[in-house]
Amino acid sequence: MQTQYTLSEAFSESLVNFFRFNDTLLLKESLRRQFIDYLDYELKSGLVPLYFNDYLYAFNSLLDILDEGGKEIQSFELEKHHQPLTTAKEKVVAFIKACINPEKIFLLHHDVKDNHEHFDLLVVIPSTSATSFSQYEQVIAMANMENASVDVSLHKSEVIQQQLNEGHFYYNMVCNKENLLYSNELPAFSCPSAATLQAMATNAEKQFLQAHTKAESFLEAASESYGKREPEMATFMLQQAVELNIRGLITALGGNCPKTHCFGELKKPLRRYAPELHWLLSINKAEENRLLRILERAYLEARYSADFSISDNDFTLLTDGAELLHEKTEAIFKNKTGVFKQPTIA
Repeated sequence: MQTQYTLSEAFSESLVNFFRFNDTLLLKESLRRQFIDYLDYELKSGLVPLYFNDYLYAFNSLLDILDEGGKEIQSFELEKHHQPLTTAKEKVVAFIKACINPEKIFLLHHDVKDNHEHFDLLVVIPSTSATSFSQYEQVIAMANMENASVDVSLHKSEVIQQQLNEGHFYYNMVCNKENLLYSNELPAFSCPSAATLQAMATNAEKQFLQAHTKAESFLEAASESYGKREPEMATFMLQQAVELNIRGLITALGGNCPKTHCFGELKKPLRRYAPELHWLLSINKAEENRLLRILERAYLEARYSADFSISDNDFTLLTDGAELLHEKTEAIFKNKTGVFKQPTIA
C-alpha cells in the first residue's frame, strides 16, 4: 500500500509541459495584477470576505510555485544561450512594475551585507489610483526574491509634485535623475524655481543651525557640570545635546520630527533621511542600546530622582559619542545640502 504521495508520470509530464510552453513568470505577474484589480474594485467598502485570509496564503503559495518553476526554466534557457542573469536591482524593479504599475521608482538607499542586498525605494503611483497604500504594500510584501529585501514608501504623483513645488527639502533631495531607477512615459516632474530652492536651503540651514547651536551649548554645560561634580545634571545635558542634534537634522531634512524622547523612535526617520547615521554613539549594537538607555534614564530621572547615578567611564563614553555625533550631523547636513548647487529633478 502506498503511504506517501508521488507525482504520476503523466502528471509530471503535464507539469513540465506547462512550464515549458507557458510564460509562467508573466502568468504569475498577471495573476498578481488581477488580484490588485480585485482589491481595487471589491474591497473599497472595507468589507473583507470571510475566505480571504485562507485564500491569500494559498494564492501566495501558487505564485511561489509559478515563480520557482519559471525561474528554473529561465535559468535553463539562459545557461543554454550563455546569457547573464539579471541583477537583483533589475528583478526588484521588474517585480514592482508588474505589481502596481508605478509612474516612477527612486532608489533611496542600497546596501549589501553577507551576499544579501537591501533596497529602500520611493515609489510614485498615479494620482488617480483608488487602491489604498496598505493593499499595495501587502502585495509587495509577497515578493519572494532570493538574497534581496525591499522597503517601499508609496506616494501619489500629485503629492510629490506639490512637495517639490513647495520646496520640501527631502523630496527635492531624493527625487532626482541620479536616484531614478524607473520612469514610465509620463512627463518628468517639473523642477522648482531657483528662488524656491534657495529659500528651501536657507530655511533648512536655519532649522539645523538653531538646534545644532543649542546642542553645542549643552555639550559645554555638560562638561562644566561634570567638573563641578554634578554627574546627574551633566548626563541630562548630554541627553539634550544628542537629542537636539538628531532633531535638528530630521527637522531640517524632513520638515518635522516625532514628538518623543525615545531614541529608538527618533532613529526611525533617520533610516530614511540619513541612513549613514545608523549608529549614534557606538557601532556595537548592544553598547549603542546600553548608552542610549542611560541617556533616556537621565532625561527621566537625573533631575528629580536620587536613584540615578553614572560611572566615570560611562560618562566619558557618552561624552565622546555625543561630541562625535555633533560633528557627524554637521558634516551630513552640509553634504546633503550640497546637491542643490545644480538641482536636477526627474
